Order: sequence, then C-alpha cells, then structure tokens
Amino acid sequence: MKNIFLAAAVLLISFGVYLYTMVPSITADDSGELAGVCATLGIAHSPGYPFYSLAGKAINTVVPFSNPAYRANLVSALFISLSAALIFAACLEISASSAASFVLSLIFAFCGIVWPMANVTEVYGTAAFFAALLAYIIAGKPSLSGIYLASFVFGIGIQAHYTLGLMAPGVLYWVFVSGKRINADFKKLLPTALLFFVAGLSIALFIYVRANANPLFSWEDPRTWKRFYQVISRMRYGTLALAQGGMPPLGIEIVAAKLVFLGKALAGGLGLPAAAVFAAGLYFALKDRLSGWAMILLFAGTGPVFILMANVGLSKSSTELLSRFLFLPVIFIIMVSAYALKRLPGKISVLLSALPLFLLISNSSALNHRDEFLFWDYTKNIVRTLPENSLLFMDRADEMEFGVAYYINALGKRSDIEFHDCNAGVTKSIYGDGYYKIWGKGRLALREIKERELIRKRTGAVYYATFDPKMINIPRVQAGLLYLAKPLNDGSRAPFAYEIIYSLRADGDSKHWDQRYQSLYSSHRQLLAEYFLSNGLWEKAEREYEGLSVYDRNRSWWGNLGYAHHSRNNLALAEKYYRKAVESGHEDAQVLINLGALMEQRGDTNSALGCYRRAIEIDSNNSQAHYNLAVLYWRRSKWADVIRELELVARLDPKNLSAAEYLTIARKRAENK
Repeated sequence: MKNIFLAAAVLLISFGVYLYTMVPSITADDSGELAGVCATLGIAHSPGYPFYSLAGKAINTVVPFSNPAYRANLVSALFISLSAALIFAACLEISASSAASFVLSLIFAFCGIVWPMANVTEVYGTAAFFAALLAYIIAGKPSLSGIYLASFVFGIGIQAHYTLGLMAPGVLYWVFVSGKRINADFKKLLPTALLFFVAGLSIALFIYVRANANPLFSWEDPRTWKRFYQVISRMRYGTLALAQGGMPPLGIEIVAAKLVFLGKALAGGLGLPAAAVFAAGLYFALKDRLSGWAMILLFAGTGPVFILMANVGLSKSSTELLSRFLFLPVIFIIMVSAYALKRLPGKISVLLSALPLFLLISNSSALNHRDEFLFWDYTKNIVRTLPENSLLFMDRADEMEFGVAYYINALGKRSDIEFHDCNAGVTKSIYGDGYYKIWGKGRLALREIKERELIRKRTGAVYYATFDPKMINIPRVQAGLLYLAKPLNDGSRAPFAYEIIYSLRADGDSKHWDQRYQSLYSSHRQLLAEYFLSNGLWEKAEREYEGLSVYDRNRSWWGNLGYAHHSRNNLALAEKYYRKAVESGHEDAQVLINLGALMEQRGDTNSALGCYRRAIEIDSNNSQAHYNLAVLYWRRSKWADVIRELELVARLDPKNLSAAEYLTIARKRAENK
C-alpha cells in the first residue's frame, strides 16, 4: 500500500509542477500541427504518430476547458508524469528500496532534459511512457506473459516514436535470456512474441483508415497505400535520418566530440551526483546478467548509438535538436543507478535525496513557460494582416505554417481565408501527387506555375508568408510581416500602421531563449523594421532594431539600420548606426567593411584602412575585406601589399575575376618599380 501511495505521489507531484510551468497555447516546432491533430483526430507529420493522435483526441474530449493547444500540452505533462511513476515501480523492482526509488523517479521528473518535454506540444511524452513501461517489465521477474507483453509494448512503442527502435538489442537480449531462465520452448515463444510485436505495430493502420475519412489535418494525405508508406517510412526526411541532409563523416574527432557532448548533456541535465551514482550502477548492473545487462544495452542504444547515428553535426541548432531525444537514455541511467542505490551506503542515498529539490529549484526559472505567448501572438499577427477572403501561401518555418493551420482548422477561425502550406504538410498538395517527393528547382518550378495560376484567377487579395521573397519569380511587395502578391485595389497602397494591430508578448528573460524562440522573435521585428525602412519610416524602424538589439545580443542589429541609410546615401545616419553597432560589444566584420567603405566615400582613407584591418582580425577569410584593403593599397602604390591581399582574395574567392585581373597588373607594376 505504501508503494502505491508513493507511486501516486510521484505522479501527482510531477504533474502538478508540469501543470504550473506549462505553455498555455501553441509552442515552437511542430506545436500548431500536433495541437490540431489532437483536436481533430488527424494524422501528424511522418511517421504519423497514431497513438499520440488517439491519446490527444481522448484528452481533448475528456477535458472540458481551455483551448485545444493547452489540452495537447496536457498529453505531454500527463504521459511524462506517468513515466515517472513507472520508473518508480521499475526502480523498486531493482533496488527493493521505496525511498531510493522515490528519489530516482523525481530526479527523472525534474531533470533538465526531461522537464522541457513535459511543458510543450510534443510526441516525446508518449514515447517516454512506453520506454518506461518496457523498463518496468524488464526489471521484473521473467515470465512468458512478461515476454509477450514486452513484445506488444515494444511494437506500439516504436509507433509512438521511431527512436525506440534503438532499444531493440536490449529488448531482444532480455527476451532470449528470460526465455532460457524459464525454460521456454523457443519454437513457440519466438513466433508468438513476433505476433504480439506485429499487433503493437498494427496501430499504424490507423493512419490509412483515418486519412480516408478526410480529417482536417492529414500529413501528406496518406489515403493511398503508396502515400501511407511514404508517411510511415519517413521518406521525406530519410527513413533512418534525424533530419533532412546527408550523414556527416564519422571520423575519430566527430565521434569523440559527439560522445563528449552526450556526456556533458546528460551530466548537466541530471546533476553530477546522479552521474557518479550511474557510474557505480554500471559496475553493479554488470553482475545481473538478465535485467542489468539489458538496461545497459538499452542505455547504449538510445544514448551513444543514437548520437553517433544522428545525421547532424554539433552546431547550436543541432545540439538543441539532439538534446530533445536524450530523455530515453535518462530513463535507463535512472534504471542502472537503482542497482547502485541497492548496495551503496545509506549515507549516499540520503545525500542524493536532496538532488530532486535542487533540480526543481535550479530548473524552475528556465523551464517556467506559463507566460509564453510568442508563437500564439505571431500567428494572430499574420492572420490580422489578411483582409476578408484572402489567399495565403506559406513557405516559412514550421511554427508559422502550423500555427496558422491550427488557428484556421482546429479553432475554426477565419474560415474565409484560403490557406496553402507550400510544403504540402498541413494542407493537401495543390501541386500534384508527385510533389511530395520532389525537391529543389523542380519543386520551385511546380510552385511557380500553380501559384501564378491561382493568383491570376483570384478576385481577392493574395499574400505570402516567406523568409525569401526571391525564392520564386512572382512579384511581391512587403506588407508588414507578409508579402502582397495581389492587392484588392489597383495596386497603390499607402504605408499601413501594422504596429498598431500587432502585439507580441515575449519572455523578458532572453538568456533562457532557445534558438527557435529567438529566431522567431527576431524575424517579427526584422520584418517590421524592413517594412518601415522601405516606406521611409525611420523612427519606427529604429524602434524595431532597438528591440532586436536588446533581446538578441549575439549580433548587432544596428548594422542593418546603418546599411539601410548607407544605401540611401544618408551618410551621417549610416555612420551613426555603424558605430553604434561596433560599440555594442559585438563587432561584425561586415559592419566594419561597410563603415570602411563609408569612410572612403568621405575621403578618410586612414579610418577606412583601420576598419578593413579590424574586419580581417575578426574574420581572416573575409575576401571582401582583403579586396577593399588591396584597393586602398593600390591607391597608395604599395604593390607588395596589393599583391599579398589580392593573392588571398584569389585563394578565398576563385570566382572573383577582377581580383585575378588586377593581380596580374599589380605584379607587372611591382616588377617595373
């Protein structure tokens, strides 16, 4: 009875904390799409996530309050809380200590890797649940029913998230050793276990059946067996690829760097005391040739093997992506640690008991997202731009396409808007069935033909949400956050005060922003700044750049304003903002090059020389800085310096024909000197 009470306490404590810190609406990445899937029993992005869709719809139906995105976020909070309770039960099987199991389960719940996944709209909560359930089965006594249950859970778990497939070596090892321990007849056991596994996998058929009911959200429209296969095989991304793109070469350096990243990320998320206990747990787990060895294999598959297989490098954005998947190895680190707490002195267990509270306090500020409205506000600002009966094309990042799809399809608002996702993810392809497999220039060519046709036939206004209006050859003018391809009137349009109808609530503590959050905030202000600049509204543009400079300190946005003035020959204002950029503490080579060019325009070649030299100190491979420096030396007839700089330009930028031409002349003049 005591252990049931403690398991319930783990569930309620973790769920209560998650509930308090949870995002109240849509969040980053796939949130708008997944929230829409949960609200409408739809088909999520590849590989479809059927269990998540069913669980999300169930919670949307049972919970009678709040918006669909909040209810979808409850899926994450609930299933990760259930995972923590299962981890308590699994650790109890290993350690036979209620206190140790209670502490370990809360370490999992408040870990800096796990907690972020419980706050947002994501599929990781259901994946964690099935991984924890498998850990509980494997930690128990071997039995024939246990093997069959594990096989079924493993099958359905893979459909919750394909990364659970990396648990296969550990699961298979446990099945074979368990079978031997109970003297099972493997000729009967293996086929039966396989049938249970396939039964678990069969939940994928929901995707095909539901798609043929034409749900509002139906990723890549898998109503045919061919497209169904494309979805479940993740053909768009590469079946075994974490993201689009090729696999980087796995040399010794990248292998070492990835493993170091994994170690630091896990130790940082769990805390060094937990990492030390895990190291001791490995020693004791090796003595248990059944569950202990299985847990180690499960950790190895979901941790080191996953990191090495992932087809991404270790850039800032890639490490943020990789970190999201580390909840799986955390589960098995906790399991292995239970072997240590079973045998280590009681004093160590007492010291470790303070770790959950430490993790709770230290992570609560960074992981409290109850006031996060940025993604919701950005979505509304896009919709606010649109007059009635508009046509909207979107080829921006996931947050915007998915957010607008959620707003229109899941909430049922602005049904007057005809909306097309140009990637044909959350809306059906208007470009033909083959579009789902076409990339690059072929895809853009199809887009241009079809979109020109729709624009020509449209009587209402046509807008684009895009980061790159030059991606396709369709004339557009900027209109706030969007680009106007066809106005309602004759085309003349006075500057509109978009800042009056836009509101944007961002978390004031920018040090906790991840790259997606920062990028979205920056894009909102940058697009408005560019709109104001194009309409000569300098003060309003400056206000947007001021906001960018306050929240995004990794680069100086004043240089953009300087360049805008420079291109309009407002030299005094251009110099003012270039210097403000330089003085902001984040010197940028391009800003210094631009400032140097401005100084040349004013005849101050000494200052220009200093700017170019400083730019080269910051970025020694900047061919433009070397070229500009060569031009200055040319004017002073310093041929040795000209030759040195132009040789560098020729090496850094072989396509610069002017550099090659002037290099030949400079060498002749140096010889004749």
